[in-house]
Amino acid sequence: GMLYWSKVPMLLQHAFLVGQATVSRSCNDDSNEMDAGEGEDSAAQRAAALGRMTTAYTIGATIGPALGGILAVEKEDLYVGARLAVWGSIVSLVLSVVYLKDHTAQNEQRNKKNEKSSFVDSLKNTLQ
Repeated sequence: GMLYWSKVPMLLQHAFLVGQATVSRSCNDDSNEMDAGEGEDSAAQRAAALGRMTTAYTIGATIGPALGGILAVEKEDLYVGARLAVWGSIVSLVLSVVYLKDHTAQNEQRNKKNEKSSFVDSLKNTLQ
C-alpha cells in the first residue's frame, strides 16, 4: 500500500508537461500566439523554446535540492524544502488552470474542416 501512495506526488509534476504542450501549441503554423522572427519557421521556434525549457528545468533540478538542504540547515526543519515545493506546485497548477486556453473547440473546428481530406493528405500535412 505504501509503495502505491509514494507515487501519488508524481501526479502533481504537471508543470513541465503543460509547458511542453503550451510551447508546441503556440508554435503551430496556424497559431498567432507566438510571433516568429523574420526567417524563423515554427519548427525552429518550437525547438528553441523547448531547448530553453529543458535547460531551465535542468537548472531548477540542480539548484532545488541544494536550496532545500540550505533551508533545512538554516531553519532546522527538514521539511521546509518539501513545503516550499508543495506551494510551488500549487501555484503552478493554479496558474496553468487560469491562464492556459482550452484548445478543444479549436481542434473540433479543425477536424470538421479536414474531414473531407483523404488519409494521404492528412499524413502529408503531419509529416511536413
